[in-house]
Amino acid sequence: MAWLILPEYNAMMNYTLRIQQLFRLADILYFAIAFGLMTLIAGGYPAWRIARTSIIQTLKGNTDIKTGGLRNSLTVLQFTVATVLIISTIVISSQLHYIANRPLGFDKSEVISIPIGTGVDPEAVLQQMRVELEAQPWVQGVSASDINIGRGRDGSISASRFGFEFQGRQVYTNFMRVDYDYLKTLGIKLVAGRDFDRVFTTDTAAVLINQQMAALLGGADNILGKTVAMDGDPRVIGIIDDFNFQDLRRQVGPLMLSINPTIFPVEYIFVRVQTDHLRETLNKVEHIWKRINPKAGIPASYLEENTQNMYKSEQRFAQIVIGGAVVAIAISCLGLFGLALLMINGRIKEIGIRKVLGSSVVNIVVLLARDFFKLTVIACLIATPLAWWMMDNWLRSFAYRVPLAWWMFLGAGVLCIAIAMSTIAWQTWRAARANPVNSLRDE
Repeated sequence: MAWLILPEYNAMMNYTLRIQQLFRLADILYFAIAFGLMTLIAGGYPAWRIARTSIIQTLKGNTDIKTGGLRNSLTVLQFTVATVLIISTIVISSQLHYIANRPLGFDKSEVISIPIGTGVDPEAVLQQMRVELEAQPWVQGVSASDINIGRGRDGSISASRFGFEFQGRQVYTNFMRVDYDYLKTLGIKLVAGRDFDRVFTTDTAAVLINQQMAALLGGADNILGKTVAMDGDPRVIGIIDDFNFQDLRRQVGPLMLSINPTIFPVEYIFVRVQTDHLRETLNKVEHIWKRINPKAGIPASYLEENTQNMYKSEQRFAQIVIGGAVVAIAISCLGLFGLALLMINGRIKEIGIRKVLGSSVVNIVVLLARDFFKLTVIACLIATPLAWWMMDNWLRSFAYRVPLAWWMFLGAGVLCIAIAMSTIAWQTWRAARANPVNSLRDE
């Protein structure tokens, strides 16, 4: 089984494990020690209880080894773990779905991000790309920035922060060097003022700010058209919407955009396309890019892919939890199956007597299932606050997150109880329908 699932496991966890590693001397020793310990724990306790019984009482047939408390506690523990993992799976999946579908303040669909790389003049290749791409009917916009949106194929995530004094206090802001048509290409909303325009040659000494930054500077009416005390004393010509230029673990912070080429060079070209064939269009853009920049070594990617790449660790964590939940449920069902078989066999004569006295099949099924139902309900009650605490702490790492809703816990509890009841359903039904003559004829 390990050999069969190892390729999928390596892909999921980004590991390079090989099946041959199982047969190293150290690993064989670890497995042997673990096997010995588990055997002692699982088999040693029952053997110790039996060894302590009275020989005389045993020969008289009066031995009664009571292990119900421990047995039930282990069953509750198994289903508690399974329920916690089921709740965690529901919460994590909901959060990942929320991240994938939450509006980010810009349109990430059909936008290609191209890392410029080194060895070329970024401003020169940007202009060449603009000329080449704007001649294509499927290109809707071309722009650039010194910072990528999300995590592209180059694997980097960067940020710039500046500080300056404003009205006697220190103000800090995120900063991005962009090119013309940045708002148009990414679909960012302009709230007030105007965008950078090639008609105005002085726009290299101007900036756009987001609403968070405007609020820090006294509001849109107070700052629009004014200068800020930074290098070159740039003038605020427009205010843009608070788009998520960073991941959703952080609140949108103050942001300032500039097209001044002397501050930072652009490092990423953004191309908005309109197509029904995303892969084919990406190949076309890469072909044009490699013709302009033969040294290009890092492939382009779509912003939709980039934004999802920021949550690879969460996606991997979700896969681990789902895998753990499946294993925990399987182990719990195996334990419950054995426990049900043991308990039903111990009450086989009681079942026969009840049937002789007129109990229906339904009554006997309910009687047998009642104890198991109680165990799973207890497990759900224990798992609920534990899972809430764990998932609340996990969700706190996101500035934007789903609320912990009641249906997540109720759904997990119902699912866990349904799995438990379905596990014992056949055995209880078969015991309830058995002929009482077969269970009572030896008396």
